Amino acid sequence: MVSAMIQLLHLERPTRLVTLVATLLFGIVLIRTAWVTDDAYITLRTVDNFVSGRGLTWNPDERVQAYTHPLWMFILTGAYALTHEGFLTTIAVSMAVSMAAFWLISTRLTSDPWSVVIGVTILLLSKSFIDFSTSGMENPATHLLLAVFLIWYLSGASETPRRRSLLLGLVTSAATLIRPDLFLIVLPAVAYGFVRSDGGPRGRAMLLAGLLPLVAWEAFSVIYYGSLVPNTAYAKLNTGIPFKDLLEQGALYYLNGIDLDPLSMTVIAAGLAAAGLWGNGAQRRIALGTALYLGYVLIIGGDFMSGRMFSPAVLVSTVLLVKLVASESVVTKLFLLGTVILLGFSSLTPTLLSGSAYAQPIPTRNGIGDKRSDSFTENGLLPILRNAPRPSHHWVLEGLELSYQGRVVLAQDAIGYLGYFAGPDVHIVDEVALADPLLARLPASDPLNWRIALFYRDIPTGYLESIETGVNRIADPDLARLYDKIHLITSGELFDPERLRAIWELNTGQYAQWIRNYVERTADVSRDSDDS
Repeated sequence: MVSAMIQLLHLERPTRLVTLVATLLFGIVLIRTAWVTDDAYITLRTVDNFVSGRGLTWNPDERVQAYTHPLWMFILTGAYALTHEGFLTTIAVSMAVSMAAFWLISTRLTSDPWSVVIGVTILLLSKSFIDFSTSGMENPATHLLLAVFLIWYLSGASETPRRRSLLLGLVTSAATLIRPDLFLIVLPAVAYGFVRSDGGPRGRAMLLAGLLPLVAWEAFSVIYYGSLVPNTAYAKLNTGIPFKDLLEQGALYYLNGIDLDPLSMTVIAAGLAAAGLWGNGAQRRIALGTALYLGYVLIIGGDFMSGRMFSPAVLVSTVLLVKLVASESVVTKLFLLGTVILLGFSSLTPTLLSGSAYAQPIPTRNGIGDKRSDSFTENGLLPILRNAPRPSHHWVLEGLELSYQGRVVLAQDAIGYLGYFAGPDVHIVDEVALADPLLARLPASDPLNWRIALFYRDIPTGYLESIETGVNRIADPDLARLYDKIHLITSGELFDPERLRAIWELNTGQYAQWIRNYVERTADVSRDSDDS
C-alpha cells in the first residue's frame, strides 16, 4: 500500500492538485494577513502627485525621489490611476503579484510533488515571506522577479547565447529598479555571463543592451532629480554612524530574525549551504549572490521592520532547496517536510494561525519590531474592512485635519500616513530625511542615540522659515549656500545651465566642505553649551 501511494505521488495529477490547494491556501492566508504599512504611503504620496499631474514628487514644490523602487512605484501608479484610492488598491496589487510568484514557484520548478509540497510549505509558514507579500513595500515585485529569474536561469534553458545574455541584462535592470541592493543577488550570474559569454563580443553587447532600461532611468533621475541614487540612500547611508555600531545592529537584526522567524533563517542557511556544497555552477552563483546581499544587510545594520530584508533570501533559498531535494528519497523529503512544519509552528506568531485580531506582544531588539503585529488592528485588511477603506491610525486623522488648513509647512518624523492624507498643500520637512534633500546630506543628529533606518536630523535654524517665505533665512552661511544650490536643483527649471552645473558640482563632492564647516560649527556650539 505504501508503495502504491509513493507511485501515485509521482503522477502529474497529484502535483497539480498540490499546487492548486497550496495556491488557494496561500490566497486565504494573504487575505487574513494583508496590511499596508505607514512607509508604503510615502510612495503613495508620490503616486498621487504623479497621477494628479504634479510630477514624480513628494512635496509638489520639490523634485525629490523619496522612494527606492521605481518599478514598483510605476506598477502601483498604473492601478492607482484607475482607482484613485490607496489602501485597497495597494493590497490588491500586492496580492496579485504575490499570487503570481507563488504559482510560478509551485508549478514551474519541478514536477516532483514532494519537492513542491516542501517548497510551498516553507513559503506558507515563513513569517518574513507572508508578512511582506503585502505591506505595500516592494517585496511582492521582488518575489515575482526572482521567481521568474530563478526558474529560467536554473532550468538551463536552451536559448541562443545572445538571447540569454540579453535576458540577463534585462533581469539586472529590473532587479535594480525594484530595489538597488537586489543587484547583488544577480551579480555573480551576470558577471559570469559577461566573462564567459558564448556569444562572444556580440553576446556581451546584448547583455549591455539589456541594461538600457536601467541606464535610461538613471539618465532621467540625474536630469529630473539631480541624483543617480534615491534621496533615501543619502538619508540611510550618509549618517556618520560608526561602521562598528552598524555591524552590531546588523547582527541584532539577524538575531531578531531567529527569535521571530526561525523557519526562514534556517531555510536561508540550509539553502545556501546546500547549494554551495552540492549545487551545480548556476546554483552556486545564485547562492553567492544571495550571500553578498545578506552581507550587505548585515553591514548597513538591517532594518527596523523585522524580516523585511530577509524575504528575498527566503525565496531564493526555498527555490534552491526544492531543486536540490527533488532527486532525494521520499523518506528524506518527509523528514525535511516535518522539520519545516515544526519550525514554522515554533514561531511566536505562526502565519497560518494569524487572523483579524492579530496583535502579539513581540520582543524587540534595539528598535527592530514586528511591524505587522504592532499595527495590524489599525492597518490590516480584515480589521479595516469593518470600518473604512483606510488605516485607522491617528496619523491619518492628523493628516486629514492638516488638509483643511491650506498651505502649511511643518517638520514631522512619521511622514507616510500623515503626508498622504494631508495632501499636496502641506509641505512636510521629513526629520529622518527620507524625503528631504537638504537634511539627507547632513549627518544624523546623535551618532550614539539612533534607531536603525530612522536617522533623525536636527532642523537647521531658519530652514522652515526659508521654505515658508521662499527667501533663504538659514542662519549658517555655508548651509545657506548649500540650500541655494539644492533648491535650484529640486525646484529650478530642468535645463537651466546653472541648475545643470549645480547637479554636477553636488554629485562630484564640490559642496562637501560646506557641510563639514556646518557640522564643525554645530559641534563647537554644542561643546560650548555643555561646558557652560
